[in-house]
Amino acid sequence: MLKFPKRVLPLLFLPLLLTGCVKLDMSLDLSQEPNVLSALVQLDRNFAALAKSEWEGAVKNAREECAKQKGCRFEEVRDETYTGFRVTRPLEFKDGRVVSEDGRFAVERHEKDGRMQVVIRMDLGGTESQVPQDSTIDPGMIMKGNFTVKLPKDAKDVQTPDGTYNADDQTITWPINFSAKGEQSFKFSYQQPKSFLPVILRVAAGIIVAGLLVLGIIAALAARDRKKAAAPSGHPPLPPQG
Repeated sequence: MLKFPKRVLPLLFLPLLLTGCVKLDMSLDLSQEPNVLSALVQLDRNFAALAKSEWEGAVKNAREECAKQKGCRFEEVRDETYTGFRVTRPLEFKDGRVVSEDGRFAVERHEKDGRMQVVIRMDLGGTESQVPQDSTIDPGMIMKGNFTVKLPKDAKDVQTPDGTYNADDQTITWPINFSAKGEQSFKFSYQQPKSFLPVILRVAAGIIVAGLLVLGIIAALAARDRKKAAAPSGHPPLPPQG
């Protein structure tokens, strides 16, 4: 159970401050050996200060999870506006079909007519379990980013019903929008067998969870601020429901 700081944000400035306060950008490079997954999670420094212990806990958990995985690199990233971390991990794929425990990623790989066929399905949305039920904050306003896949140079038969495919640089891009629902998918074929991945299912899903944790921190801060503003003058804030 998360315990949130007692300090709250002025309700007047909350909508403005929340806009774009979380960034989550992911990339999967299938064009090199080994394949590489990179994820960058960033939070506005003002919110990181308000939820200092929760944010530091999220960073610590991400660092420890990375340390458990062979070849994983973790680095903290800061600039004038955001603080965050980047996780980079070499990947190996296996033949057959692999599904992550939370069901967010499914990978299928098999050989057909002398070419390797790859189908990847992802769920980059859904926040119902992470946002307090009484929160009026739109997750799509708070957290956005992109997931970009770099395909092998010899990739053919590329299909993606929901991503944006750039044939010149062999990339597919999807917006990461946690207020959206539905599946993202793509498939392609290539000539030479390459090492692929079971590891992405654990690492990528872990980054999604880290992003949702940050979203939950912010939504709870917003709900607390709204309750404080609604409390009668001279009385303590209304207690949480449920």
